[in-house]
Amino acid sequence: MSFDSNTINLAELELDDYEANETVLAAVHDLKNFFGNPSNCNCQENKKDKRKCFERIGFKNFFERYFEFKSLEDKELDLSIKTQLMIFQFDNENNNSDIKKYKYQYNASISICQNVFLKLCNITEHRLKTLQAHLQTNGLEERTHGNLRNIPVVHSRALVDNETANMVKQFILQYANIHGLPSPLRLRDDSEPITYLPTEKTYTSIYYEYRNHISSVFNQPENIIKYGTFQNLWHQLTPNVKFQSAASDLCDICESFKQSLKSADNDDEKENIKFDFSQHHDAAELERQHYNKILEKSKNDLSVTHICYDWAQSLTAPYSPWQVGSIYFKTPFITHLFGVCKTGEINQQLNYIIGED
Repeated sequence: MSFDSNTINLAELELDDYEANETVLAAVHDLKNFFGNPSNCNCQENKKDKRKCFERIGFKNFFERYFEFKSLEDKELDLSIKTQLMIFQFDNENNNSDIKKYKYQYNASISICQNVFLKLCNITEHRLKTLQAHLQTNGLEERTHGNLRNIPVVHSRALVDNETANMVKQFILQYANIHGLPSPLRLRDDSEPITYLPTEKTYTSIYYEYRNHISSVFNQPENIIKYGTFQNLWHQLTPNVKFQSAASDLCDICESFKQSLKSADNDDEKENIKFDFSQHHDAAELERQHYNKILEKSKNDLSVTHICYDWAQSLTAPYSPWQVGSIYFKTPFITHLFGVCKTGEINQQLNYIIGED
């Protein structure tokens, strides 16, 4: 999914308690598109309330329920939906027991259509029909894919047992301890704190490091799990270990507004802060549009050259996530990174590393 994370303001959506990571921003972007299309609701409009059913729920409430469903494993999600279907089910007027109908609800007071229920649970209509059929024949029993009865025996594949899964988990956690940095933002729930790996690392590069590690320790390269299995185990066992996305400097004014919103005492004060925040955001967006316009002009007009320069970051040397006792009383050597970039069809950047002395 491709989108500009800078256009999403969590504070305006009352979601400032959530960390602005890739998962949260992607979910917000997806739901904003859904809310922006009234045709997604196909139920009858209430005579007193002309809003669509997902609008009556509200964006924040919808997002929180949607995010809860999104965080569930497949088995947990199936059981949750089947439990709700048992409550939603009602008898047909023709008393035909072979055909079941369902009335979907967000809660006891807000009824929703099937389209909105599918979006809320983040499932397809095919999966919903499959769960309904399985509920009628097997009740709340766990659903098993039919192909599992005829699993082919492939001797070249490694067996993914508890020992292998734990080996992968410990490798990723140890890797994160050495190369990762903890997120400075708090989480809304009691889940594990997020650890970010450097931007130059990828699932593929770490997988090959895992292969080399297993080969050197056990000397059995033929029994090493495949890349897809490694990535799946990563998402299942260590979802809190993520990759740091490339980002620009944080805006002091934006951060100030976010802190003010959290400490605001009443609704009027919050609305005033949101209004000022929105004006600041609109002004920044105009600057961004002007920047992109000049950038595009420099690509098409050879008489125009676009050059960016910035103090990119301050780095310390040596760096280590481990803090040995005596290091606490020492000050690392600080270096400043200054970059100059000529933009165009091919970006050319020159970086200067300047010591603190």
